[in-house]
Amino acid sequence: MSSSSRFLFRPIFHRSSNYLVSKSPTPFKSLIPLSRRYMSTAAAAAFPCLISKSPTPFKSLSPLSHRQLSTTAAASDAAASPCLMLPPSFKCGVINHNFYSLEQNKVITLAGSREKELAEVLVKPFHHRALKGSSHGYLALFDEDSLDLFLYNPISKRYIKLPLIRDLPNTSKKNYFTVTKVILSCSPDEDYENCRAIMMYNCSLLAFCLPWRSDKWTSFGRFPDGYKEIVYSSENHLLFGLTNKDKCLESWDLRDFSSPTMVMSTDLYSDNNGSESKDEEKLMTKRLESEDWYALPEEDRPCYFRFPEDRLVVANYQLLLVTRYMMGNVAPDGSYVDCHKEEAKNCPHFTIDFDVHKYNPEKGNFTHLDWLVDLALFVGGLESDTFALPVSSCSGLKANSVYFTDSTGTSYWKTMNGICCDYAAPFGGHDIGIFDYENKTISSCYYPCDVESVEMILPSPMWFFPSSPI
Repeated sequence: MSSSSRFLFRPIFHRSSNYLVSKSPTPFKSLIPLSRRYMSTAAAAAFPCLISKSPTPFKSLSPLSHRQLSTTAAASDAAASPCLMLPPSFKCGVINHNFYSLEQNKVITLAGSREKELAEVLVKPFHHRALKGSSHGYLALFDEDSLDLFLYNPISKRYIKLPLIRDLPNTSKKNYFTVTKVILSCSPDEDYENCRAIMMYNCSLLAFCLPWRSDKWTSFGRFPDGYKEIVYSSENHLLFGLTNKDKCLESWDLRDFSSPTMVMSTDLYSDNNGSESKDEEKLMTKRLESEDWYALPEEDRPCYFRFPEDRLVVANYQLLLVTRYMMGNVAPDGSYVDCHKEEAKNCPHFTIDFDVHKYNPEKGNFTHLDWLVDLALFVGGLESDTFALPVSSCSGLKANSVYFTDSTGTSYWKTMNGICCDYAAPFGGHDIGIFDYENKTISSCYYPCDVESVEMILPSPMWFFPSSPI
């Protein structure tokens, strides 16, 4: 199979304009529409810019352009070419960071910091030195032994030690490993006063601090249900989050460190469809609820389809919901291997599709996008921040595309969601490529994307956006 295309996966599904339909005799029972809900009256009064015709946060688009992005709404504050962060190398006890530059089409190697405090963390084995984020030119490094959390710029070698996490609610030495993700509101080098570091910990809880200025974290948000995804909008000065249990979209104002404020809460799932048309309703019902899968007897559960994974992406004033669809247990010839068979243990997963929806703040719903114009989206695993770039800002990027890295990474396959496996999967971190949103094809990005070339990549590559040219 050619490394430039993954069409061989497609026959397993009947692709129509309405659904991604299984050929399995035991398909998912329910197709749940993603629909609009509401913004509270109080929130609307307090933040009228979210629903008014004001040119401030979330600018309105003409109804004629509801199925594509505005070409002026894809700006990004990234200062340099995006890179794929490859596994590091070591020389004379010092770590070297390797980056594949998309613009220069070459690997750039940078020596790691020799500062003793940070160097000791950088050279630790993978399972004791966890990479918990890549945001605005900084990496988030977590020492699983000392529980120290750092922000580190591999270009300038500047690092910031963040406040201890031991005093946060529902955090102890026993569950330190559940620090999930750290993102930044902006680069601390560019806006020292307003930079916020936001952490998802204990799987789904949230806290934030002011790098260099805080001696503690401030927790906020829903407890104990928590969140499955977060992204910060510098243009709107808001943190957006997808909740776990009731599946809501929330926004938070974190400018007051002592009093974070919820601005908006919108239900994503509802029995009453709020879509703009029947076609819109059918597009929304492509999503599948995992609860129905678990309700099936184990022997009847279809295994070829891993549930949709949602990521939030900010494109200037617009908020996008990017849904990735994956297929598990792919044989070398591209066919599906039943998960109940022994050979399925050695068959990798692959991304097969993406959907992108745009949030409409005036109506409180999401609209499916058929076209991304000149936009390139960057998504990865849960620990990775997301970005949107107009291709005109960086040579070498492909328009109307989603650049993706593995959503699970290698640690998932070694533990299977925290439960030790009786076998070591020979893959993980491999699901990397460029998805053409119009043609629904996948091409390679540094690593080959065909099934026969799959190898474990440890640690899993992630996107890195330098705050200054490398």
